[in-house]
Amino acid sequence: HLAAIVVAANAAGRVVVKCVGHLPHARLRFPGLAGVIDDCGQMSAWYVFTALGFYPVDPASGTYILGSPLVDQATLKLDPKYYKGREFTVVSKNNSSANVYIQSATLNGKPFSKGFITQDEIAAGGKLVLVMGPTPNKAFGSTAEERPPKI
Repeated sequence: HLAAIVVAANAAGRVVVKCVGHLPHARLRFPGLAGVIDDCGQMSAWYVFTALGFYPVDPASGTYILGSPLVDQATLKLDPKYYKGREFTVVSKNNSSANVYIQSATLNGKPFSKGFITQDEIAAGGKLVLVMGPTPNKAFGSTAEERPPKI
């Protein structure tokens, strides 16, 4: 949660490597992470969102802050009774333990420069492609319009 807040504050370069480097091994070090902890599933939800590469720092806002995915690709199946899109796919190109910074992104094939994605954009379905690299792209998500709304 802290890493997502730091991203929202446009200071990701100082924190991402330290946090992301620990995530793949978190279940081994903390066996309760998979939902055994009495937290109503919040740790598991946090881990799944983090693995996908976005996180709802303020769930009521409908805004998800982009981060560093742990997976190369994941597809969310959307219930057509509630969402007009059928699927939302996240693809992480050049994904590795060294490449933890977003270099560029596209949403449905169009350039996407925001450091966040909205619930409406996810619910519409489509594909978010994040191109990852070893150093922060300080221009990505850097303007006031591209940063998440204030939390």
